[in-house]
Amino acid sequence: MTFMRLLWPGALTVQAIYTAARLEIADHLATGPKSLGELFTSTSANKKTLERLLQALASIGMFSKDDGGKFQNTALSELLRKDHPGSMRPWALMLGASFVWKPMGELHDAVVTGTASFNQIFSTHFFDYLASHPEDAEIFNRAMAAQSTNFMEELARFYDFSRFSNLVDLGGGTGENLARILETNSTLKGVLFDLPEVIEQVKSSLVTRFNGRLTLASGNFFDTVPGHQDCYMMVRVIHDWADEDAVKILQKCREAMDSGTTLLLVETILDQRSESPQAMMDMLMLVLLGSMERSEENFRELLQKGGFEIIRVIKEPGFSMIESRPVPLSGSA
Repeated sequence: MTFMRLLWPGALTVQAIYTAARLEIADHLATGPKSLGELFTSTSANKKTLERLLQALASIGMFSKDDGGKFQNTALSELLRKDHPGSMRPWALMLGASFVWKPMGELHDAVVTGTASFNQIFSTHFFDYLASHPEDAEIFNRAMAAQSTNFMEELARFYDFSRFSNLVDLGGGTGENLARILETNSTLKGVLFDLPEVIEQVKSSLVTRFNGRLTLASGNFFDTVPGHQDCYMMVRVIHDWADEDAVKILQKCREAMDSGTTLLLVETILDQRSESPQAMMDMLMLVLLGSMERSEENFRELLQKGGFEIIRVIKEPGFSMIESRPVPLSGSA
């Protein structure tokens, strides 16, 4: 790959795909090729600039034009459809949104200062911003749900949750991950725990679907978490926090847990090799949250400081499961 291929068109590609996602062009083309006039009628875009956008995206394989001059989906643009089972539309909408691209544009400052550029631009922490900007929070939550869909289905199949009676999903969002596990474990009961404003978004149909096996609990895991359950799970939570805060979360978990309890962290483990695909995600975590992706040794150190020891690490394509157990609290027998 040449240097210019890496550099150009860069951010313009993200913004072009983002614009197509917002205009729902892939959905308009779902039934077959459409002329520019038909797409113009279906969108709110200027006809001439819409054509320029489609030509630009066709140049990178996102949409194509047939011999009759009609535009059609490609294998890439199919992933922008709302109804595609592996839809990447939520990620296109998030990565192109201003609350993400503005901090990315200040990566230099984040690298120099070692702090999140998001905080400097918006004068608040990322999650506090989302709490007061529900539209952006919805964009973020949908992207996170789309990311976890495939690997959570795999996790629910291969990991033996049947040995537990109760599972707490800490920072579990609106419950999609916990629901997948409960679907494949008919005797398991689950507690969905997140901030009050997140729990308020949980659909009542999700709770009723499991006939009393799924309950809701709201709070802040820096203050307290539900106690005396036999398994606790956090899916892509710890990577959202710098080391000091991550240790605080783990310590709060340890305080709530009995001996013999299991803690499961579902994370991406950073490979230290130079070609590691997680390395660029690490830059996104820096600018948005001042946090990081971590190696297995990093997780081991965090868990030890938080009061845990690792039992095993299960590595699967796209994610890893870190299974740990609490060590005796200081002063306990």
